[in-house]
Amino acid sequence: MVTTDRRDADDRELTPAESLALIDSTLRTTRDALAFSEWPFYAIWGLAWGVAFTVTHLARSTVDAPLAQMPDGAVGAVWLVCVGAAIAATGVIVAHGSRGLAGTTARMGRRLGLSWFAAFAAAGPLGALLDLDEHEFGALFVFVVALLYLGQGAAFADDLQLGVGVWLLAVDVVALAVGPAWFNLVLALFGAGAFGVAAVVARRGPQRVGLADG
Repeated sequence: MVTTDRRDADDRELTPAESLALIDSTLRTTRDALAFSEWPFYAIWGLAWGVAFTVTHLARSTVDAPLAQMPDGAVGAVWLVCVGAAIAATGVIVAHGSRGLAGTTARMGRRLGLSWFAAFAAAGPLGALLDLDEHEFGALFVFVVALLYLGQGAAFADDLQLGVGVWLLAVDVVALAVGPAWFNLVLALFGAGAFGVAAVVARRGPQRVGLADG
């Protein structure tokens, strides 16, 4: 039998340009499979952050504000309700949008969820071990969220999530720089506000992929 090194056209090596095109096509297919709109996530978490950080600022205010000197337990309860409600709403939306997904796409969704859970599960004990002040712990919380958005934005070539991550990092630094008295107000205005802007942009743009929670 005569052998030959000739390959079928389908078996030839891809050029760099063709490889990039294949990667881009695969990414788009995955994004389409997870194509539930992100704007509700941004809106939900923007509201949660806005309420929680605003209440915290008013409770820590030294002026004669309605919520001034609110007990720590009450402030903690506000955070628990806001974050808990946002997590529950996020879970419902993700469960509905992921219905029927299987294989690689389903695993990707689970890994995204696990990444967020692991990050926050570690942030709590880390803040306690470092004996962080209240506003420093808040800065750690925002920092973790920003890094997660940066990672998702880079992984999915999502400019909106990447932009949110960069913006939150900048706001976090500014909030720490202005000091504890204004830390929560800065995040209420420019942290929660960023989610509001992102919700509007996502609502007008195409469907995107990822867990845009915070």
